[in-house]
Amino acid sequence: MIKIIVFVCGIIISLLLMTASGENHNTPSSIKPYTIKHFYKNNSSCNSKNEKGTCASIEITYPVFNTSIGNFSASQLNEIIQKDHIVYTAYDDSTAHGVTAFSEKFFNDFREFNQSNEVTTGDWELNKNINVGFLNSTILTLKDEENAYTGGAHGFSRVTWFCFNIKSMKELTLQDILLSKKKNQLTSIAEGYFRKFHGLSANENLEKAGFDFPNNHFALSDNFALLKKGLLFYYNSYDIAAYVFGPTEIFIPYEELSGVINLNLLDLSYSK
Repeated sequence: MIKIIVFVCGIIISLLLMTASGENHNTPSSIKPYTIKHFYKNNSSCNSKNEKGTCASIEITYPVFNTSIGNFSASQLNEIIQKDHIVYTAYDDSTAHGVTAFSEKFFNDFREFNQSNEVTTGDWELNKNINVGFLNSTILTLKDEENAYTGGAHGFSRVTWFCFNIKSMKELTLQDILLSKKKNQLTSIAEGYFRKFHGLSANENLEKAGFDFPNNHFALSDNFALLKKGLLFYYNSYDIAAYVFGPTEIFIPYEELSGVINLNLLDLSYSK
């Protein structure tokens, strides 16, 4: 009996030592390598009952990485987000990078616009949300969503996806993930989903249906995302049709893309 107890205790101690030494490094971790930061600011008019058109508010949500992923250090990732993704350009050619400059330029544009126009356009509002859409041992996918109203008949809304290979530290293009000579096959698969999304028959003319593709032939969007279970293509309002059509989102499960995109290279898998 004593021998059994000693044996069991030995196993437990061995497992504890393995965990402490990092030998059990393949165990999945639920700890995220980033936290979400929230920024909000408005002008003083938003807190009073002044006439409409004097309030401006901005809200930005974004990830702040606290540890490295792949070959990216946390500081490199945070710099990419601040300099390349939290970017504001409007009303002139200057560009503001980072939360502070982004916010200052937004409020300056609001003041200058109202000072140069006798009729106000209504209250201004801008919401920007950057999320981690997917993260595995090779891929980091970021979703950049922006909604704003700065006057006019309606607001502005746009979603942009960014995919990075965290091992090569490279932002991925569609060509990077395609297997050789498979673009036409991927285009055909995506067109089927596109037509289903909009309720179009297989032979229905795209131009007559209200869509603006080069030479009236369906084309893949450069705005794509590698997600946990499939590949997503996103067309924003005005990209291929009038505003009234709204955005188009095409999701293709990975099981339909075996032999079309390089699932092994990207460390992506699917369940049959």
